[in-house]
Amino acid sequence: SLWSDNLFSDVNVSWSKYGNKLTMDNSGYKALIDNNIEDITAKLNVEWFVSDEITAVFGSEVNKYDFGYLQNFTGNTDSTASGSSGGSVNLKNVLVVNQDDDMFDCTQGYKGKWENFYGVWEGAFSSTEADPRGVEADGNFDGKTPTDINQSNFTVANMTFNLKLANDPSTTNGKLMFDVIKLRRGAKAAMTNVLIKGTGAVQDLVDCTDSKGDAAANSTINIANMLTNAITGSSSKPGINTAVVTVSTTNTGCDSSVFAWTGYTGF
Repeated sequence: SLWSDNLFSDVNVSWSKYGNKLTMDNSGYKALIDNNIEDITAKLNVEWFVSDEITAVFGSEVNKYDFGYLQNFTGNTDSTASGSSGGSVNLKNVLVVNQDDDMFDCTQGYKGKWENFYGVWEGAFSSTEADPRGVEADGNFDGKTPTDINQSNFTVANMTFNLKLANDPSTTNGKLMFDVIKLRRGAKAAMTNVLIKGTGAVQDLVDCTDSKGDAAANSTINIANMLTNAITGSSSKPGINTAVVTVSTTNTGCDSSVFAWTGYTGF
């Protein structure tokens, strides 16, 4: 197994051993055979990381070499916390705390699964970004390559956003989540058991529109809104391709007990 508290010394040295050029294999099985490794699981605890590099590590580089799955706890990081840039790696048990920009991000034809994702904004949190979101999903590279053969087409199961800060709907004070889910630019998703809760402010629950292209057809998003305050915008913007957005009253989201190993208790 690969157990790491040091992102670069362990992961960067090790990931070259776990490579897999089989595009349909996201399990790491070939690497098991080639390298005689019993378990390909990276457990990372990354705190106070101020760099866009974290997106490369959790996204394009990890996906590029196809880990079986990645468990991750990220606290107080700048830019995007957990990004999936292409590839088909499955991410499981991902906790993000006080993320400055988007909590979870994918782009460039990502085709994996996110399972048990939990994002927290604590009481004293304030974002410096113009439009922080829960999920920001692009089909291609920031809408610059809409004719790419492979557009993001991913699944989500069990996701919670917990906004524990005071209600402040101002668009300039860094307390407002602009979109819980932003699906755009050719991305397609099937998202189930998503939950937004807490005392914070949200503009839109689900926005599938964008000036560089809306979400792809046949996208489905099931989300429950358990915020104590009314949102300031729209529950659903399905876009030109008519994404199916269901606002549920029964979703439970991600079970926080799966993050016991992190020692974090601020749920």
